Amino acid sequence: MREGWRRDPPLQFPIETLDRLIQPAAPGRRVIEAVPTAGGLANTNIRLRLDDGASLLLRIPTRDPDGWAREAALHRAMAGIAPELRHASDRSPIGRPVLILDWIEGERLEHVAPAMTDTALAALAHTLGATLARIHATRFAATGTLGADLSVVTPFSVGTDGLAGFLDRCLIQGPGGGRLGLALTDAVLALVARDGHRLDAALGPPCLVHSDFNGSNILIHAGTVAAVVDWEFAFAGDALFDFANITRPPLGGRAGFNDGLAAGYRAAGGILPADWQRPARLVDLYNWADFLARPDPGAALIEDARRMIAATLDLF
Repeated sequence: MREGWRRDPPLQFPIETLDRLIQPAAPGRRVIEAVPTAGGLANTNIRLRLDDGASLLLRIPTRDPDGWAREAALHRAMAGIAPELRHASDRSPIGRPVLILDWIEGERLEHVAPAMTDTALAALAHTLGATLARIHATRFAATGTLGADLSVVTPFSVGTDGLAGFLDRCLIQGPGGGRLGLALTDAVLALVARDGHRLDAALGPPCLVHSDFNGSNILIHAGTVAAVVDWEFAFAGDALFDFANITRPPLGGRAGFNDGLAAGYRAAGGILPADWQRPARLVDLYNWADFLARPDPGAALIEDARRMIAATLDLF
């Protein structure tokens, strides 16, 4: 689904500068090759091959530079799920905040899944569900944005009232409605007013939400989950946000995937409503409205948003 979405070009630096940059993480080592990684839309991620044969990942947050400390804290908190953090600083030789992480061998799920049988993918979905349960086991007293110490700094509602207000800001006050079209805009506002109670009934306790849990940010190695990357958008919210993301097409359309995901989640201690798929599509309206209201989302993203919102309307 993300193939045609607009991607910012990665930043580039001389090898000599990268040598200086890695010293806090790998003293005495040198960079012999720097290769930008694929998958992200905005931030720069570069695989650094070192002279001792090891590799590190250099991550430079460009969309939200001030979020570097929060990302660093999330990598520490999610040890065993997120790549290990070697170094993080907002005072680096390149004049930007940087994170230096262990390089994780693996392929992105979006590349692995198409070649898998439905049975094999459903089994992998079970493991993905267990991974989500571990992430969501981190709980909060309220929903909202997270600070550098992973406390909730700006509480907000993720229920129907919050969704209605967010849609108004993005689609009515913002440019999203013009891109979505009048008919779909009216229909989605009416849907939330009529069926938003389904979302309120399905919400669980506030938990850590990755918020970009999809095939481009999940690394697979030897048939299992090797790591979950790109924690830029994480916040305190509801588990349904991550379920909504991972079950978008094409994964959510594969036979057995959604059932395997839910079964793995519950087996690992996660709590999920019996009827979770329709509330998850309501939650995903937050994301599609946000995409539509961005300054320059691009034609492919607008078309995907229109298609997914129309599909959500068809469920109710």
